[in-house]
Amino acid sequence: MTTINSKTTKKGLVEYLTEVAPSLKGKKFKTLADSVKYTMKKFSEDANQVLREDLFLLASDIQAVLAPVAPAPVENSLKPVPKEEKKPSLRKSGKKEESTEDIAKGVLEIVNGKKDKKSENPAEKNDKGDKVTPKNLPDKAMPLADKFPESMKVEGVGSLKVNMKLKNMKEVYDVVQSGKTLYFAMYWSPRLLKQFVYDTYDINGKKFKSFPSDLDICQLVYISEEHKVAYAVSAYSEVCYPILPADLEIAEGMRYANGVEFNIYEIQE
Repeated sequence: MTTINSKTTKKGLVEYLTEVAPSLKGKKFKTLADSVKYTMKKFSEDANQVLREDLFLLASDIQAVLAPVAPAPVENSLKPVPKEEKKPSLRKSGKKEESTEDIAKGVLEIVNGKKDKKSENPAEKNDKGDKVTPKNLPDKAMPLADKFPESMKVEGVGSLKVNMKLKNMKEVYDVVQSGKTLYFAMYWSPRLLKQFVYDTYDINGKKFKSFPSDLDICQLVYISEEHKVAYAVSAYSEVCYPILPADLEIAEGMRYANGVEFNIYEIQE
């Protein structure tokens, strides 16, 4: 059974949705089944159209509706899904309709590399800057999630460039000791800000609805000599993020701190 946690990749989430899709039977689950079907179709057309957060939220919705039948999308709280006989869904006209689980299987073939995905133009740009592609990353590095630009300008901070070379706390510590200032860009889309608590201690006395380019830019203000923990503070809200050694591990171009996706930047000279 696929396990889901805050660091699960797109592939893992698709595998999870594939496993629970057979449970979405009958009128009671029609709306949720349609959502899965729509999301899977979009993913099969172009995986970049569907964010990892969208897949995770969909998995969470399934858990809320099917619990305790479906496995929960959280670590160490997974429950088995009973096996059911898969039967094709038919339209009234007699034409066979593609079932949700069949669509999910097709998407799984895509993420497993058995089908070709639409290629992304390396020269394509968005309002956040150039996308990082395998061609312009160091050898053996994974491509950066497209929500993080390779470089960007931040008001009050300056020009920043991504640093994918730092992969553990000691390397971060050494960079700081050399006199460089590091920034952590934490991904918070308007949807995530609405659904989850951002300012846990209500430091600002208000709710944040969005950040420029959906990124909360945080300066690294402390790192322990024992390399146990680091702290980054938001330039927009003064909210503090603790960063643990495991958070610096890179999986498919992504890092997570307490479930929040982030990447490291430094001043562009």
